[in-house]
Amino acid sequence: MSTIPVNALTATTGLSHVGKWLTGPAKGSIIAWDTSVSQSPTVLWTALAMNAVIASDQAMNRKLEMLSDRIRVLEDRADQRSVIVPIQSLEPGPVEVTQPILAVVYEEDGVFVASFADANINASGESQLEAVEMLKDVLASSFRVFIENEAVLGREPQRQLTVLRRFLRIP
Repeated sequence: MSTIPVNALTATTGLSHVGKWLTGPAKGSIIAWDTSVSQSPTVLWTALAMNAVIASDQAMNRKLEMLSDRIRVLEDRADQRSVIVPIQSLEPGPVEVTQPILAVVYEEDGVFVASFADANINASGESQLEAVEMLKDVLASSFRVFIENEAVLGREPQRQLTVLRRFLRIP
């Protein structure tokens, strides 16, 4: 993304004052106004606040669309024949299950998928049993890797680790 120097923006727009929005959802956005037009500070700040509200609304609309898409996918999966499998052990291995993990297993395009939706962790296999066994392996290995690298985890892996800690532990 290219940036325009403030003095160039002033010259090209003819506006006498240019600055940056300093707080809120529009932080860093360029703002400009002309002091030769008699606008009260209230009108100016109201306009700037409205721009911030619009930016915030647009962000919420994008998030709402994303959530609607995820709900549609989950509803489509619910329409398919699925089973819930409680996972009570990850044996053999050093990771213990402290409370049952409810995995949803369904068939998609001829492949079985086992999903632990709370942690957004999935695995697949040629049968329901294989998908669940693969999910167990992914849960245990993800948990170990997340713990070993906790200091550098991004937002989603950190959230996944938080969820997994409610269900798993390393003795």
